[in-house]
Amino acid sequence: MRLNCYAEAQYAKAEPLYGRALAIREKALGPGHTDLAQSHSNLAVLYQAQGQYAKAEPLKTRASAIRAN
Repeated sequence: MRLNCYAEAQYAKAEPLYGRALAIREKALGPGHTDLAQSHSNLAVLYQAQGQYAKAEPLKTRASAIRAN
């Protein structure tokens, strides 16, 4: 799910929304559920767009690990 604030490069507004979506999904589905991979990936892409690669990398790694299982 892409949020309009991300598409408009309003990263400061998008970050807490993506973080909240990830937290809600993780609580509802459990930490290894396949649907969490997309939430991790969404947040990683947001960080990459801002040049925050150190924040993006663990999220990308986690998304890949979830998808691999």
